[in-house]
Amino acid sequence: MMLKSDDFNKKTSPCELFVHSSTLLLHPKTELPIYTHTHYTMDIMKNTMATDGQKRRRQAEEQLAGEVGELLARDEHEGLRWQGTAIDLMEALHVAYETGSLQDEQGICLSFTVIVRRACGVLHRRCPRNPYECACRAKRRKGLLMNTYLSRYLRLMDSHPQANILFRSIGTTTV
Repeated sequence: MMLKSDDFNKKTSPCELFVHSSTLLLHPKTELPIYTHTHYTMDIMKNTMATDGQKRRRQAEEQLAGEVGELLARDEHEGLRWQGTAIDLMEALHVAYETGSLQDEQGICLSFTVIVRRACGVLHRRCPRNPYECACRAKRRKGLLMNTYLSRYLRLMDSHPQANILFRSIGTTTV
């Protein structure tokens, strides 16, 4: 099946056009279409066509990952305590994990379990049995009053762009 330029009308988006153009590559002997790098190309196009909201979300995710990295570097003896809910903490840690920017000294990305155990140790919090389920439950929140931690983080980031927003939910214990 060969697509012609007449097959594309003016309503075709650039993404659709690129997907269709990948079918133009035919194997020389079998004349079957060859699908090469379509998903990779689509990712590049999505990144270049990202809206302002998507860019703000990525920026917030990166900033949150940086703050989680600072938290993991802290000492357990500082007496830090998480004052928010456990689900909010798991969501924040999972967002940081998904960025892939938290790495060990060998450059290997930290697993979600390692991040959770370290953060719970620093914050003197009991680790949940299934932290991944807590993070997924947090992302499934719906309703007017049940915003995700990331959406609240975005709102605070707009009003206080230079603040360490994660550390607002962290207090210290008095000895």
